[in-house]
Amino acid sequence: LGSGVEHAGGWAAWGIAMIAHYAARLPGAVLSMPPLSMGAALAVTALGLALTAALAAGQWRRAAAAVFSLFLVLAPPFWRNWHAPRHFVVMVADVGQGLAVWMRWPDHRTLLFDTGPPAFHGDPPLRRALACTGADDAPAKLETAVVSHAHADHDGAIGWVIDACHPNAVVYPVIDHASRRTENALENAGVSVPRGLALGAVERDSSWIAVRAVPRLPVSTNDSSIALVASAWGHQVLVPGDLEKAGEAALVEVASQWEDEILRSDVLVLGHHGSRTSSSAPFLDLVRPRVAIASAGLQNSFGHPHEETVVMLRERGIPLLRTDRDGTILLETDGSEWWCATASGRGWRGRLGELPRRRRWLP
Repeated sequence: LGSGVEHAGGWAAWGIAMIAHYAARLPGAVLSMPPLSMGAALAVTALGLALTAALAAGQWRRAAAAVFSLFLVLAPPFWRNWHAPRHFVVMVADVGQGLAVWMRWPDHRTLLFDTGPPAFHGDPPLRRALACTGADDAPAKLETAVVSHAHADHDGAIGWVIDACHPNAVVYPVIDHASRRTENALENAGVSVPRGLALGAVERDSSWIAVRAVPRLPVSTNDSSIALVASAWGHQVLVPGDLEKAGEAALVEVASQWEDEILRSDVLVLGHHGSRTSSSAPFLDLVRPRVAIASAGLQNSFGHPHEETVVMLRERGIPLLRTDRDGTILLETDGSEWWCATASGRGWRGRLGELPRRRRWLP
């Protein structure tokens, strides 16, 4: 009897989930709420309860008054949000043990660095995070997809990304340690995009640089990762994929040939999920990030991020955010201030280089 009830309940839950899934994709079905102050949030809650009570009692005048009051409370934040200046946005998606970083520039150009693991049932984990940005429902908004290297936790969902988001360009590793999954996905989709990077190659755009440096031999798949430096208003974000210490040293050597401090970044997405094999002391001292982010699965079997990396960050006073504890992490800046919001509710706002002391990021 219990098995039968469980089976029936499972089908009912699946049906509700499918209805919600497709209903949320209808035009106007999803309303993005602007940030509300505590007072405004409490006012909205109270007015919502008053509206519900008035409707239940058939008191239409009180219901109309509650609706009008809700409009007065919500109109100012919606107006400010609508006319707010466009920001440079960086989202480190919670995809479990993997990596996916979505970026949007003030001119609405977007880039996705890595895709996280593949889907074992239904859509991949990346789908949930991209739903918040609208990137998968508005394919034209995803301009570029970058695949760092040929490991499933980084390129596992590239087939879904190509089919659902139709990126205008795909940058991925070829020849040595090539991402065959990306090549097959492009071939199956009938797309030919000559943006493959061999070892030692560089791909430049107006707002980002993708580098595939050549570390000392033998070259591992991790150390053949494509690293990305993205910039806006002179501030930078560095995503080194799964580069380990040899790959970091090679990246530093390549960057030194261009200009001083080209790797100096406000945000560092830690290489190899915060493993002890990456984020060497010289590399951290060169990058000098304002904040570091580790993308790792909850209670993952690898122990990422490793304690050695956490300690090195703590010694340098670098705040650490972790997707295994904080969920999806959203960072944005208007060029003078940074805002941070996480799925766990933690966040801050302040000038570059100034983090509120009341927040304690490290365990």
